[in-house]
Amino acid sequence: MPHELGVAILLFVYEPRTRSEKVWIVYGAMRGYYRALSDLERARFNSNAVQAAEDAMKSAEGSLAFLADEPTTVWEDFWQEARALSEMRGK
Repeated sequence: MPHELGVAILLFVYEPRTRSEKVWIVYGAMRGYYRALSDLERARFNSNAVQAAEDAMKSAEGSLAFLADEPTTVWEDFWQEARALSEMRGK
């Protein structure tokens, strides 16, 4: 899972004012999910951390209205990939 997906979110915002607030909410949720899944590299799986990351992504979803289309698509693609990885490992 490429970590640069989260960085793409920072590049496309409509207003400088929303950048400091909404973009960091979205980026933070992505970063949290990435960190929760990074334990898979060490053959560890923390279902509580993954559930917390999933909840953060759900909460951040409302901030997508402040982003342009391209980072929103990147965010949605990231979430689907992260969810698929966590569901595979959770079984």
